[in-house]
Amino acid sequence: MPKIAHNETWQDYENNAYDLFRSTGHRCQRDVILQGVRGSHQIDVVVDLAVPIGNHRWLVECKHWSRRVGKRDLQSFKTAIDDIGADHGYLLSEKGFQKGAREMASTLNISLCSLSELREHFVREQLTHQHQQSKEFKVDIEYEEDLGNMDSEAILELNHVNNFSVSDHIIEIHVIREGKLNWVLPTEAVRKLLTPDGRLIISLPWNPIRLCGVCLKNGSEIETEEGVEICGPYRVIFRTLSGPVSINTYVPMYK
Repeated sequence: MPKIAHNETWQDYENNAYDLFRSTGHRCQRDVILQGVRGSHQIDVVVDLAVPIGNHRWLVECKHWSRRVGKRDLQSFKTAIDDIGADHGYLLSEKGFQKGAREMASTLNISLCSLSELREHFVREQLTHQHQQSKEFKVDIEYEEDLGNMDSEAILELNHVNNFSVSDHIIEIHVIREGKLNWVLPTEAVRKLLTPDGRLIISLPWNPIRLCGVCLKNGSEIETEEGVEICGPYRVIFRTLSGPVSINTYVPMYK
């Protein structure tokens, strides 16, 4: 998700919010008129979730304003949520929220946040569940091999389905090791790993310093709990605009 630019329009802001919710793998609609019990309501983004416990609906209101969102604005959004019968609301603002609005929201089914805060929330949510949601992309383990000389690696390949473009849809890659370390490869770094024919191939070495051929940190910056080795399986999440694709893999321990 790109950072909010100073010259960003309200349409850009809504589109960024729409793309973020799409990246969760759920069905989304932008700029929708929904009929409630008492009247119709224009909603910036509507998210429909089909989950094992039933169908749910989120409403998203984007406030690309030069001022903070107040209590009256929150009440208006709450009225629409109740009238439509939605399960949850997200009120987005980069300028923040007045104290009264935050106090009021703490008792409601509404989340107040910026796009960056929301993005972090969804990343954490996606890291806690096993899933492979995207229907447009799939990930395969090419091989896991002990290379000798105290080294080993796994090769993962992200492929498109039905001619979807990896380059156009990829957001970032998360790589987790034993829950201790978490690297994020942003879009710019990921696109450098694309092959000429549009496939995305990454290498997961035993030595995390040279992860995916990208020097992310030097040895002195790697921090772990005292006495804890960086070892065990990798969990890799490819976040795309059409949904996340995740996989678990072991990199063989070098001998």
